[in-house]
Amino acid sequence: MKANASFFSAPYSFTTPLNNAAYAVWSGTSNLGLINGQGVSQSGIQYLPSGLPVFATAPNGLYGIQLKLEGHYASTTLQTGTWDAIFDRGFAGDFTAVSDFATGKFYEWGQSTIEGGSGQFEGATGKVDLIQEGKIQVNIDGSTQTPAGNNGTFGFAKGTFTYNVTLPGVGGLYTSVAKAKDQFVVDSITGAAAGARIAKFEKAYDSIILSNPIFNPSGTYTRISPDIAAAPSSMHFVSAYTKPIALTSRSTILYERATGNISFDRDGTGPLAAVGFANLVGAPVIAATNFAFL
Repeated sequence: MKANASFFSAPYSFTTPLNNAAYAVWSGTSNLGLINGQGVSQSGIQYLPSGLPVFATAPNGLYGIQLKLEGHYASTTLQTGTWDAIFDRGFAGDFTAVSDFATGKFYEWGQSTIEGGSGQFEGATGKVDLIQEGKIQVNIDGSTQTPAGNNGTFGFAKGTFTYNVTLPGVGGLYTSVAKAKDQFVVDSITGAAAGARIAKFEKAYDSIILSNPIFNPSGTYTRISPDIAAAPSSMHFVSAYTKPIALTSRSTILYERATGNISFDRDGTGPLAAVGFANLVGAPVIAATNFAFL
């Protein structure tokens, strides 16, 4: 998953071995759709036996004081109807950060452990690879640096979060959510707005299978395409917010995004009227690739 993040953190300090807790919130897009999340962590400055802080260079070339994670707990939620969440936890040393206290810039990388979740992620295990970089923007006291003794900082970061999730009973390692593919076979046409209601249809996984004897009796079509200039062997697919209409003389699948209604226009721009055959509950976004012939 990839996301932009903003955060609130307590100040870094040269004078204490352990910083106060840092609270972060993030939101953005991922390969599974929109996500948001929140977490809290605590990092400590690394010191040499002499008592001086450890300086290091981050993978992006940033030079500064090195910090190590003391503890971290976070929850990331998929905003895809169910709002299921993944919980991950970081243990001491799992993340490393380099912070340039003079400029407020920082770079952090590491790996946390997935410890279950809610809904489809219940019992999930695996790892989360994290890379993020950012900059302290302003302190609560109005200054722009992070001197010892200030009372909190605001900043922003961007990064990449890769979730390697294993779900119980599924097995294997997944870089996205493991989910069975559902196929909904349509072997009859019932009439406008009276078609079968299909709940929890997900574009990334599910498909609607059109019976050839009903939708393609002559075998003319081998695929379904949104391309108006596609070959005659392609049934046309049209999606519109309201009242989609056929644009060619080819048989056409019409999807109304406002209602989730799907209809079939057998002769396209010909005289026959389109007939409804299904309704997708919640009106999710779909594409021509969600249809196939049987």
